Amino acid sequence: MIISRLIRRSLFVTASAALVATFATAGTSTGQTLKDTAGTARDTIPDNRPSAVPRTIPSVAPAPVQPTGRELLLSAYGQTDSASAKADYDNIIALCRRALADDVSPAAVTYGRKLMSWAYNRRGELIVEAEGEHKALADFHRAVQIDPQRWRAVHNRAVSYFALGRTDLAMSDFTRTIQLEPRFSTAYFNRGELRFEQGDLRGAVSDYDSAIRLGVKGSSAYEGRGYALLQLGRYAAAVADLNMVIRFEPNDAAAHLSRGEARAKLHRWEQAARDFNRAIALDGKLTRAYERAAWLMATCPEARFRQTKLAVDTARKAVELAGETNHGNLNVLAAAYANNGEFEKARLIQAKAIDTAPQAVTADYRQSMRQYERSRPVRESGRAVQIGRKPTRRNRTR
Repeated sequence: MIISRLIRRSLFVTASAALVATFATAGTSTGQTLKDTAGTARDTIPDNRPSAVPRTIPSVAPAPVQPTGRELLLSAYGQTDSASAKADYDNIIALCRRALADDVSPAAVTYGRKLMSWAYNRRGELIVEAEGEHKALADFHRAVQIDPQRWRAVHNRAVSYFALGRTDLAMSDFTRTIQLEPRFSTAYFNRGELRFEQGDLRGAVSDYDSAIRLGVKGSSAYEGRGYALLQLGRYAAAVADLNMVIRFEPNDAAAHLSRGEARAKLHRWEQAARDFNRAIALDGKLTRAYERAAWLMATCPEARFRQTKLAVDTARKAVELAGETNHGNLNVLAAAYANNGEFEKARLIQAKAIDTAPQAVTADYRQSMRQYERSRPVRESGRAVQIGRKPTRRNRTR
């Protein structure tokens, strides 16, 4: 399964907020703020890593021959601040296992399991980059098994499920993450992306709304919502979101293309033409930009925006890029020939478009053919022309 823009991945981007952890022993405590391996404070959502060895763990006699379970947990916790390599998390997990095998209190057992779950999740994040999703999934799954409340591990498991094509499980885990941590904007964004891919556009818009309200960073949520709104026919709202995307990323060819499509549906022909031309300038191989530009020049109801030879040349470029079996581009090329008065060519090309088109669009194509048989060009009436799926999508994030 092709992963599109969906879930952006970044090793520690979604790891948590300033984790203030206090070591508590019989009479002393030390406050520490955990940082990630880059040395930067985490985001504002608190990690559910256990914050300290519980006070209820009883003190033990000094200097035993073998470390006690409590001492093993203290050692494991002490290594969490500097852990950055797989071997570091291996060691923390091993220490927790040894501690839990000792005769420790129920509070120590609870703490040890939480710390071990945290280490499995962080180790999985490293394994993703080095060994891939399949091997990382085992660590995320183990983290959730040990501590079902560890929402970061649930979310990481969802990303891996999606990457491996197990979308039903991914959807379930994204939803579970939101239930466990309703403030985690990335989970809403990722679930919105998955809903978009599954065709649940209204559900996707709702999740993008939540992600934006909760402060998800960057333009991706506006981008996803803009494309969903475009396909729902909410063109003005789509333009507003795509404006935000272009503000963030002025050289995003796909955003210019889709904004042009929305503007064309609003009959803002001049603005649409500018967007299509800009998309072509930014990405000379973006087939749909040539197709949409040619369609506007060939069929615009306002004569001042129509072109003859340029429309044909632009439509031929779209066919050249996509191949002569792409029915949509053939349909546009036929319209361009008809606009140029070349009705015999228009009929020949339109016949190819009809032969290769799915049944859903053949009625429209046949209606255009009837126009060409009467030596008449096609004019855009404002009736919906199929809007393409989002041209580009990015990687999902953890």
